[in-house]
Amino acid sequence: MLNVMKSEFYKVLHRKCMYVFFLVFGLGGFLFNFVLKMLEADSKAEFRANAILDGWIQIIVILGWFIVYMIAQIVHSNESKTLVLKNSIAYGTNRTNIYLGRFLTEVLSLVIAVAIVSVLVLAGCVLVFDGITFTGVKAYYTSIGSLMVMWIAAVSMAHALAMVLNSNTLATVIYILYFSLAPDLISLVKFALPNNGIVSFISKYEIRTITINSSTGSGFGPDAWKCFVVAGVYFVVSFIVGIMVFRKREVK
Repeated sequence: MLNVMKSEFYKVLHRKCMYVFFLVFGLGGFLFNFVLKMLEADSKAEFRANAILDGWIQIIVILGWFIVYMIAQIVHSNESKTLVLKNSIAYGTNRTNIYLGRFLTEVLSLVIAVAIVSVLVLAGCVLVFDGITFTGVKAYYTSIGSLMVMWIAAVSMAHALAMVLNSNTLATVIYILYFSLAPDLISLVKFALPNNGIVSFISKYEIRTITINSSTGSGFGPDAWKCFVVAGVYFVVSFIVGIMVFRKREVK
């Protein structure tokens, strides 16, 4: 499994898109903070770094789903050309080790990517705004730590799709459609079936919806346990289904 992880980390570290993303995000985030600082001067308002960090959390919530997608694309892309997965199985590598190795690579890559993004945001706020406090920084990283639980569940879903389906394109489309349209589609179904208990439950606890509705600059507050339970269910179901199907499917 360690050999699988080393191989996948090599791909992640040698893809330029990661570095371009960090560069664009870092410069864009600093420019965004600078514009806010200019607006502060014009409107005579007073923006504090702690409040700006709280606002950035709402952006990072959405950004996290994209980071998960980007990492999954790097790990699973060009499979039909490189035949890495097919050759690994042909040479006797255990399928469970392959599944776990790639999954752990994606999780560790996510942690590193989110850590870099969080530092870029924090640095941009500290450089532009006054009033940063230890309490504000603690609340900021508490929220990111809470969100990480949700994103790891998303990694499990993206990984299961990529490992189960023969088409990486199809896996990508399903992931994007789910995390972009699912809340809206569920809301429409709830509107059509307002008294359906199952639909109401799904609408309330769908992973992307509950993350957006519950996240603040200080974690998830009183709804934290609900978010973690939902993330746990998504993680366990997608992981078990993914690894069971992958162990049986034909790799072309």
